[in-house]
Amino acid sequence: MLRRMFIASAFMAVTASVAMLSAEAPATAKSPKNSDQADTGKRTPDHLLATCVALGNQAEITLSEIARTKATNEEVKKFAEMMIADHHAFLEKLQKFAPEATKAGFLDSDVKAARTNKSGDKIQQTAASDADKSDVKTADAESGDSAHHFHHMQLERELAAQCIASAKEKLEAKSGHEFDNCFIGMQLGAHMHMKDKLIVFQRHVSPELAAILADGLKTTEHHMAKAEQIMKDLEHTTTTKTVETKRGNKVKERTVTKEAE
Repeated sequence: MLRRMFIASAFMAVTASVAMLSAEAPATAKSPKNSDQADTGKRTPDHLLATCVALGNQAEITLSEIARTKATNEEVKKFAEMMIADHHAFLEKLQKFAPEATKAGFLDSDVKAARTNKSGDKIQQTAASDADKSDVKTADAESGDSAHHFHHMQLERELAAQCIASAKEKLEAKSGHEFDNCFIGMQLGAHMHMKDKLIVFQRHVSPELAAILADGLKTTEHHMAKAEQIMKDLEHTTTTKTVETKRGNKVKERTVTKEAE
């Protein structure tokens, strides 16, 4: 139980930095009333915050695809399938506001770079969109500050990719009951974070997007409740393993059943 709590807490701590970055976006963007002015060359609150939410949905799909094939508990597999279906559906709703970030495989190249870059060197974001690059110039022109040469959403995207890569590495190192526990612990932490994100973001976007985020909040709460129930069930699930004992030249196998730790 403590191990799963630690996993969930650690995942929340990593993803919390994404929320901190995202929360800064509305302060420098136009007000929600002007969120439909996409031709101004600036990112609007709707576009910025929808992109941040979309990145979280992309992460859920990526990790759930692993669980769908690797989980051993049937309820965990069903939960992973629900995650994939529901988060794809939510990305479709966000497509109008964040067309790039809602595309299938949006973070694939970024995650691959994050996983292969073990030295800590700067990851080259070759998949960055032209809109991302133009926003860097816009920010520089307006502020005159060289610190703005890095683009906010570029950093957001790179951080999301790194979080996914770290989570995938952790999941792929586990199997059986331990994998199921790890995945559900991550899901509970991620959905707690997403719930708070959706609550806050509704205050800073247009009424149209706010209604979509409100629907997403209901789905998130449903996912949280389901994850909590599965976690409780996993605590009482028994596991079996084969123990080998050598007696002379013979190896005797026996099955040991124990209460899940």
